[in-house]
Parts: sequence; C-alpha cells; structure tokens
Amino acid sequence: MDLTEYEGASPATDASATVEHVTHHRRWSPKRESRDDCPNCGEEFELADRHVLVTLTRGNADAGERHYFCDAACVGEWLNGDAT
Repeated sequence: MDLTEYEGASPATDASATVEHVTHHRRWSPKRESRDDCPNCGEEFELADRHVLVTLTRGNADAGERHYFCDAACVGEWLNGDAT
C-alpha cells in the first residue's frame, strides 16, 4: 500500500485524530532522543534508521502530533485497530 493512502484516515482508537501526512523518514538530532518505541508493536528502533513518520491533527490544531513507526505494516495495523 502506498503510504499516502493512509492520509485522511483516523486511528480506530481515536476518531478525533486524522492522519495529515505519512512518509518514510529518518532523523537524528543530538539534542533529542535517538530511539523510540513503535506505537503499534512496541519494538524499540533507532530514529536514525529508516522508519515511518505519521503526523496526526485534531480539529483546527496548527501543530500535528508526530508518531514514529518501525514500518508501514505497523501503521496499517495501528490505524485498523489490529495492534499486536
């Protein structure tokens, strides 16, 4: 599935949020955490490695919430409520 197909969807567990943007990503900043846990499977991964960034918005909020996933399959499971 193309990641852009997730845009406009809402997580099954939070209908008040909407996926604004989804993309493959890698980032690392010495001033920030260099590791994160996938919100779907809980696996810890390095943010410097390729992962998927999902930006959620709520209502008319200017700033989106960033969530980092280990891969696209975890994004799909999380949005559909199929978390492992």
